[in-house]
Amino acid sequence: MMRAALFIDAANVFYSEKTMGWKIDFAKVYEYFNKHFALYNAFYYSAEPQEGEDEKQKEYRDYSLMGYTMRLKQLKEIYDSRGKLALKKANLDIEMVVDMFATQQNYDIAVLFTGDSDFTRAVELLRMNGKQIFVLSTKGHSGLELINASDKFMDFQDLKKTFEKKEVKKNSTKTDAVKKKEKKVNKESKVNKVSKSQEKPKKSYKNQKINIVKKLEKLEKLEKQSEKQKPLAKQLVKKNLVTKKLQQKKSSVQKKNKKLSKKPTDEKNVMPSDAVIKKAMQAIENKNKKIKN
Repeated sequence: MMRAALFIDAANVFYSEKTMGWKIDFAKVYEYFNKHFALYNAFYYSAEPQEGEDEKQKEYRDYSLMGYTMRLKQLKEIYDSRGKLALKKANLDIEMVVDMFATQQNYDIAVLFTGDSDFTRAVELLRMNGKQIFVLSTKGHSGLELINASDKFMDFQDLKKTFEKKEVKKNSTKTDAVKKKEKKVNKESKVNKVSKSQEKPKKSYKNQKINIVKKLEKLEKLEKQSEKQKPLAKQLVKKNLVTKKLQQKKSSVQKKNKKLSKKPTDEKNVMPSDAVIKKAMQAIENKNKKIKN
């Protein structure tokens, strides 16, 4: 049986999957080549999962348990001239070529899961060393130079039945027993909610009592304060009444003065001055003297 080694370029495979519209199940890939060849090793080249990519982390852990040798690299952020993030990339082409040449004594066939034509020269050299090269990719993601340099090209679309990953829909295959259990659980939860709702009024009744007592205490304090302030309020009321009366008297006096100033003075009512009275008295005396004489 021929010895084989797998070299998987995860980034190139990812773009192929986007074009095809279906994903590759690498558990099936491993089983297939392990069945038809003496599988020496399977190298998987990819960027390290980022924070929050829990599913990817789990997937890569499963791959390592299957038998894959994981070659992971941190993503590099590439910025443009304006300082904006243009690209995130983890290039593992060199690591892949190094493994292809470092382990060539352990395999007869190198199976490359990539369509990148940058590997063309490495493929040519390996063939010169007597190795067979199989290239697995899809149209639109495979360079002609790489296809021509390889011994065999295999399109993913032709291997769909063998390698397609079937995604299991959650809660799609519920049995009648499971449904019955769920109904029981729902009923129990409803009963618990009702019982809790009935317990709540007891607690609230106690709280109401406490609130009523507090309100009564506040009212008593307010009454005491109002009693202290009553004499002060009476004094203020008296002061206000006195001031009002004074203001009323002033206004009445002012009105009377205005009326008097407006009335015309009659000549009859005018009182004679002292000089006039003296002259009148002298005239009377003179008349009396004349009469005596």
